[in-house]
Amino acid sequence: MDATRRRFGSLVEWLVAAACAAGAVVLASFAVHEFRDVRAVVPVIAEGVADASPLAGIPPGVVRVPLLLLGNGRRISVGQPLAAVAEHLGAAAQLVSESLEETAAGRRITRFYSDVGVQFIVVADAVGLDAAPRVSAIFVR
Repeated sequence: MDATRRRFGSLVEWLVAAACAAGAVVLASFAVHEFRDVRAVVPVIAEGVADASPLAGIPPGVVRVPLLLLGNGRRISVGQPLAAVAEHLGAAAQLVSESLEETAAGRRITRFYSDVGVQFIVVADAVGLDAAPRVSAIFVR
């Protein structure tokens, strides 16, 4: 009786050991799979989409962004009034140049800025003669 109990105990120990080894192999396989396949937290667009209507006076090689964050909590976003942009930037940003263009829809103001090594372009459109210009595009070099 005692010999049977020892054989049965040995068999149980071997089965438990085999199950632990199989579990370790499965866990290692999951870990290797997770480290090999990296999923993007935010989907990334690999190619830039060409602008349907390129703006006159915008140099090639710039990137269009909907929001520009600068130092000291300053930010510029599309849709913001142009007067508010000047207030947000303050004296820290240097206005390099400005151009005014009359389009079929109204006035278009293009301003080139430089701020602590960041060069960016703000394009504002005013629909009609009496409307206040609003930021329609922001480009960063």
